[in-house]
Amino acid sequence: VVAAVAACSGGGSSTTGSLGTAGAFLVLQTDPSANGRLYLNDPIQIDFNHPVNLDSANLNTVSFQVFDQLGNVLSEQVAGDFALARSPGDATTGRRLQFVPRFPTNNTFDNGGFRPGRSYLVQLVGGERLNGTALRDTGGKALAQPISVQFSTAEGTAPSQLFRNSAAGGPA
Repeated sequence: VVAAVAACSGGGSSTTGSLGTAGAFLVLQTDPSANGRLYLNDPIQIDFNHPVNLDSANLNTVSFQVFDQLGNVLSEQVAGDFALARSPGDATTGRRLQFVPRFPTNNTFDNGGFRPGRSYLVQLVGGERLNGTALRDTGGKALAQPISVQFSTAEGTAPSQLFRNSAAGGPA
Protein backbone atom coordinates (compact mmCIF):
# COMPACT_ATOMS: atom_id res chain seq x y z
CA VAL A 1 0.00 0.00 0.00
CA VAL A 2 1.38 3.38 -0.96
CA ALA A 3 -0.07 6.69 0.16
CA ALA A 4 0.60 10.33 -0.56
CA VAL A 5 3.19 11.83 1.74
CA ALA A 6 1.09 14.89 2.45
CA ALA A 7 -0.93 12.64 4.75
CA CYS A 8 2.12 11.70 6.80
CA SER A 9 4.34 14.77 6.89
CA GLY A 10 4.28 16.97 9.91
CA GLY A 11 4.80 20.16 7.95
CA GLY A 12 1.83 19.88 5.60
CA SER A 13 4.13 19.81 2.61
CA SER A 14 2.80 19.76 -0.90
CA THR A 15 3.29 16.70 -3.05
CA THR A 16 2.44 18.46 -6.27
CA GLY A 17 4.97 19.46 -8.85
CA SER A 18 6.34 18.61 -12.22
CA LEU A 19 7.48 15.07 -12.87
CA GLY A 20 10.14 16.49 -15.17
CA THR A 21 13.53 17.90 -14.26
CA ALA A 22 12.30 21.43 -13.57
CA GLY A 23 10.90 22.51 -10.23
CA ALA A 24 11.42 21.49 -6.64
CA PHE A 25 12.64 18.04 -5.55
CA LEU A 26 9.64 16.44 -3.80
CA VAL A 27 8.52 13.18 -2.23
CA LEU A 28 5.47 11.77 -4.03
CA GLN A 29 4.66 8.71 -1.89
CA THR A 30 6.06 6.24 0.61
CA ASP A 31 5.66 2.56 1.38
CA PRO A 32 4.82 2.05 4.17
CA SER A 33 2.38 4.91 4.36
CA ALA A 34 1.83 6.90 7.56
CA ASN A 35 1.36 4.57 10.54
CA GLY A 36 1.83 1.57 8.25
CA ARG A 37 3.28 -1.77 9.19
CA LEU A 38 6.34 -3.60 7.87
CA TYR A 39 7.69 -7.09 8.17
CA LEU A 40 11.34 -7.31 9.22
CA ASN A 41 12.43 -8.12 5.66
CA ASP A 42 10.43 -5.36 3.92
CA PRO A 43 12.25 -2.34 2.48
CA ILE A 44 11.12 1.23 2.99
CA GLN A 45 10.35 2.71 -0.43
CA ILE A 46 10.15 6.43 -1.18
CA ASP A 47 9.13 7.74 -4.61
CA PHE A 48 10.31 11.17 -5.75
CA ASN A 49 9.49 13.42 -8.69
CA HIS A 50 13.18 13.53 -9.76
CA PRO A 51 15.87 10.83 -9.88
CA VAL A 52 17.70 10.53 -6.53
CA ASN A 53 21.44 10.99 -6.07
CA LEU A 54 22.21 7.73 -4.25
CA ASP A 55 25.44 9.23 -2.87
CA SER A 56 23.33 11.69 -0.84
CA ALA A 57 21.31 8.90 0.82
CA ASN A 58 22.78 7.90 4.16
CA LEU A 59 21.72 7.70 7.82
CA ASN A 60 22.30 11.47 8.17
CA THR A 61 19.95 12.48 5.34
CA VAL A 62 17.45 9.66 6.04
CA SER A 63 17.44 9.33 9.81
CA PHE A 64 15.59 6.92 12.08
CA GLN A 65 14.28 7.22 15.63
CA VAL A 66 13.25 3.98 17.35
CA PHE A 67 10.45 3.64 19.92
CA ASP A 68 9.19 0.73 22.01
CA GLN A 69 5.51 -0.24 22.22
CA LEU A 70 4.92 2.36 24.95
CA GLY A 71 6.40 5.17 22.87
CA ASN A 72 9.69 5.40 24.77
CA VAL A 73 12.72 6.38 22.69
CA LEU A 74 15.26 3.56 22.34
CA SER A 75 18.95 3.92 21.52
CA GLU A 76 18.85 1.11 18.93
CA GLN A 77 20.47 1.74 15.58
CA VAL A 78 18.95 0.62 12.28
CA ALA A 79 21.18 -1.18 9.80
CA GLY A 80 20.76 -1.67 6.11
CA ASP A 81 21.60 -0.37 2.67
CA PHE A 82 20.20 2.31 0.40
CA ALA A 83 19.41 1.39 -3.20
CA LEU A 84 17.64 2.86 -6.20
CA ALA A 85 14.70 1.14 -7.85
CA ARG A 86 12.05 1.83 -10.47
CA SER A 87 8.95 3.78 -9.49
CA PRO A 88 5.69 2.29 -10.82
CA GLY A 89 5.31 3.23 -14.47
CA ASP A 90 8.97 4.24 -14.94
CA ALA A 91 11.10 2.62 -17.62
CA THR A 92 14.35 3.30 -15.75
CA THR A 93 15.66 3.08 -12.21
CA GLY A 94 16.20 6.23 -10.18
CA ARG A 95 13.09 7.89 -8.76
CA ARG A 96 12.50 5.27 -6.02
CA LEU A 97 14.84 5.20 -3.03
CA GLN A 98 14.81 2.05 -0.92
CA PHE A 99 16.20 1.38 2.51
CA VAL A 100 16.72 -2.39 2.66
CA PRO A 101 17.12 -3.50 6.29
CA ARG A 102 19.80 -5.99 7.29
CA PHE A 103 18.31 -9.43 7.79
CA PRO A 104 18.40 -10.78 11.40
CA THR A 105 20.71 -13.73 11.95
CA ASN A 106 19.82 -14.91 15.46
CA ASN A 107 16.90 -16.91 16.86
CA THR A 108 15.39 -13.90 18.67
CA PHE A 109 15.39 -11.83 15.43
CA ASP A 110 16.71 -8.78 17.28
CA ASN A 111 20.04 -8.19 15.54
CA GLY A 112 18.71 -7.11 12.14
CA GLY A 113 18.06 -3.70 10.63
CA PHE A 114 14.59 -3.54 12.18
CA ARG A 115 13.41 -5.27 15.35
CA PRO A 116 10.05 -6.85 16.14
CA GLY A 117 7.35 -4.74 17.83
CA ARG A 118 9.01 -1.36 17.35
CA SER A 119 7.84 1.97 15.98
CA TYR A 120 10.16 3.90 13.72
CA LEU A 121 10.11 7.56 12.73
CA VAL A 122 11.89 8.13 9.42
CA GLN A 123 12.95 11.70 8.73
CA LEU A 124 14.17 12.81 5.32
CA VAL A 125 16.33 15.91 5.61
CA GLY A 126 15.46 18.66 3.18
CA GLY A 127 16.08 22.32 2.59
CA GLU A 128 19.30 24.01 1.58
CA ARG A 129 21.89 22.66 3.99
CA LEU A 130 25.38 24.09 3.69
CA ASN A 131 26.98 21.06 5.33
CA GLY A 132 25.76 18.53 2.78
CA THR A 133 23.18 16.83 5.01
CA ALA A 134 20.20 17.11 2.68
CA LEU A 135 18.90 14.41 0.38
CA ARG A 136 19.52 15.52 -3.23
CA ASP A 137 18.39 14.71 -6.74
CA THR A 138 20.82 13.90 -9.55
CA GLY A 139 20.79 17.57 -10.57
CA GLY A 140 22.03 18.64 -7.12
CA LYS A 141 18.73 20.04 -5.83
CA ALA A 142 18.06 19.41 -2.16
CA LEU A 143 14.75 17.91 -1.07
CA ALA A 144 12.46 20.96 -0.91
CA GLN A 145 11.00 20.22 2.54
CA PRO A 146 11.78 17.74 5.28
CA ILE A 147 9.39 14.80 5.45
CA SER A 148 8.58 12.42 8.33
CA VAL A 149 6.87 9.02 8.21
CA GLN A 150 6.14 6.77 11.17
CA PHE A 151 5.60 3.00 10.88
CA SER A 152 5.72 -0.08 13.08
CA THR A 153 7.19 -3.53 12.61
CA ALA A 154 5.44 -6.86 12.94
CA GLU A 155 5.21 -8.38 16.40
CA GLY A 156 5.78 -11.98 17.36
CA THR A 157 8.46 -14.58 17.96
CA ALA A 158 8.01 -16.94 15.00
CA PRO A 159 9.35 -16.32 11.48
CA SER A 160 5.82 -16.67 10.06
CA GLN A 161 4.78 -13.65 12.17
CA LEU A 162 7.82 -11.48 11.47
CA PHE A 163 8.72 -11.96 7.82
CA ARG A 164 6.94 -11.51 4.53
CA ASN A 165 6.91 -15.03 3.14
CA SER A 166 6.56 -14.59 -0.58
CA ALA A 167 8.41 -17.80 -1.48
CA ALA A 168 7.93 -21.39 -0.39
CA GLY A 169 10.21 -22.15 2.54
CA GLY A 170 10.22 -18.59 3.92
CA PRO A 171 12.82 -15.85 3.62
CA ALA A 172 16.38 -16.86 2.86
